[in-house]
Amino acid sequence: MPKISIIIPVYGVEKYIERCARSLFEQTLDDIEYLFIDDCTPDNSINLLNSLLEEYPHRKGQVVVHRMEHNSGQAAVRTWGMLNASGDYVIHCDSDDWVDKNLYKTLYTTAVQNQADVVVCDYVVHDGVNSLRQVRGCSTLDRLSFVNNLLLKKDPWALWNKLFRRELCQNNLCFPTGNMGEDMALCIQMLLRCNTISCVSGVFYYYYFNSSSIMNQMSKDKNLYNYESLRNNNIIVERAIEAEGLQDKFKQGIKNIQFNSLVWLFPYVNKYHVYCLLNNTYSTGPIAYLKTPSVSFEYKIQYLLALVRIFPYLMRLKKWLS
Repeated sequence: MPKISIIIPVYGVEKYIERCARSLFEQTLDDIEYLFIDDCTPDNSINLLNSLLEEYPHRKGQVVVHRMEHNSGQAAVRTWGMLNASGDYVIHCDSDDWVDKNLYKTLYTTAVQNQADVVVCDYVVHDGVNSLRQVRGCSTLDRLSFVNNLLLKKDPWALWNKLFRRELCQNNLCFPTGNMGEDMALCIQMLLRCNTISCVSGVFYYYYFNSSSIMNQMSKDKNLYNYESLRNNNIIVERAIEAEGLQDKFKQGIKNIQFNSLVWLFPYVNKYHVYCLLNNTYSTGPIAYLKTPSVSFEYKIQYLLALVRIFPYLMRLKKWLS
């Protein structure tokens, strides 16, 4: 049984797969299972990966390349990886990112020494040329405080900077189907079940931030998909919290993730059906979000502006109906 299983989704990353795979194959930890999951990528990513693997013959027997039956999205890919991982611990790595060569040895050693269910590391946001900022992975080792920080987005909810004991990844998890906030839904479910959390200092993971690709994806349909996906993953989180009887403890955090799903609707609130979604998704209504301390002042202003933008359309509709 390998010490660690690394889950690496592969889709449209032929520009980056070599950088990522080299950093994974050159790890100082020997006993690793690599699960590269081809989500029917339309480019040359898998061929490049197979070619690169020839340079690392000692890793060949540790590599699994699985192809999904059809393009399924990141949530389904993560699910396949977590269900099929065989390592003592499981972690994710995005295939356009890269890691320090000592990352997994450091995480695993810390997990064993501290008998930890979860080990978290810091990371750097990088544009491929310069480091943009360093992000602290964990500001508390208390399980419930950490969950609360994730809900309030005080700590990052990414999966790729967190090493989880495999049992937490495979036992009765509700696996998300939407590709927005799926890491949050999985991470919080597992943290609610864990006992011991450890954190390692220093930067070991490099998250690649490509602002142009993010901007190119923005559209009404994309925003509505992100809203629906995040809303559905919020439901998974809320149900997991309810199962633990912790609704009151995480009341503000739940409002915060609800509001974060609504943010995707703001740019198109002048469409009446989008306005209805904005105000009818959650029973608490707009006033509750404006009173929520965890919602930033900037977001509250955006919310008010969104409501103001729809007001003339409502007046026209009222006039038409009368």
